[in-house]
Amino acid sequence: MAVQRQWSLSLEKVADAALKDGEPGKARPYYEQSLVIRERLHAMLPDDIRTHRDLGLAHERLGMLEDEPPEKQLPDLEQAVAIYAELYERLPDNEEAGRTLAIGHFNLAHTLGAIPDREPDALEHSSRAHELLSDLRARGRQLDPTAKRLLAFLDTQFGGAGRWTHPLATADETAYAELNMLGMIGAQALAAGDYETAEENFRGSLEAATQINHPPSIVRAYGSLGEVNAKAGKIDAALELFDEAISVARENELPVEEGQTLDRLADLYAEFGERDRALALYSERVEVARRSDDQRGVALGSANVGVMHFERGEFSEALEYLQAAAELVRRSRLCGGFDGKPEPGSLCSG
Repeated sequence: MAVQRQWSLSLEKVADAALKDGEPGKARPYYEQSLVIRERLHAMLPDDIRTHRDLGLAHERLGMLEDEPPEKQLPDLEQAVAIYAELYERLPDNEEAGRTLAIGHFNLAHTLGAIPDREPDALEHSSRAHELLSDLRARGRQLDPTAKRLLAFLDTQFGGAGRWTHPLATADETAYAELNMLGMIGAQALAAGDYETAEENFRGSLEAATQINHPPSIVRAYGSLGEVNAKAGKIDAALELFDEAISVARENELPVEEGQTLDRLADLYAEFGERDRALALYSERVEVARRSDDQRGVALGSANVGVMHFERGEFSEALEYLQAAAELVRRSRLCGGFDGKPEPGSLCSG
């Protein structure tokens, strides 16, 4: 059995190499062969946790291949999530089990989001991923770097630390899901340059967040509206909305949301060449992140401070901040960037 498992891992490595060369079609047959071996091993050892997890990983890798339309990717990704859910049920206190299930949900959400009319399902799986990782954080579990990276990304959508400092009443869960859906639709419209639709949905999100009095969601909605107005050239309105977002964040002690909004506001000033104001805001963002032990925020903020110093011709200061940002990333092993999209199976690579 050890030989068969090693053979399946070897096939997987060949597939990984083809995938890194940008040839998912060539990777597929090797992943499929690896899956067949792992199905056989699991049938022989149905209670073995490692063998069962290997089977889930095989399905997940196949489901993430982009040589097929997203509709055809779903069965393997759904099977992977089902397997990870079984493992998590057996090991509810295990960080790896919870983390792997969360990443499986996120990868499934990513694929569902590319299918017309499946956005509500995508939101549901993204929310579940955030719930799982947030629960691990709340229980004081030490998250691995990939899980930290994904949680930081999902915090921007589902409320960050504020989800715990401002918990939802059961009666508000439906409204909370609705406001997040409106936010997602608004973000898609903003990315497409449809500012009218984006503003309409963000305002709906703000209204729902205000009705259930959920400060983290209120901050995000104000910030998103500020971004829409900035893109549409309504600078004064954008500044007022960003200021309102920061005010709500500070009143409710939400450093993650405050830092994200400071970033947005600084970006706006930087875009219009007001480097002094942008530098001050980026620096403030770093301090906010330091006070809340948000290492990701410190890294990103330090990098932006470095860029501003560079553009002002202050090269020694720029080097100091950029090196500090790079060191934070290296120490935290936040591999693969901060985009929140992890590799299959919760590993940073391969």
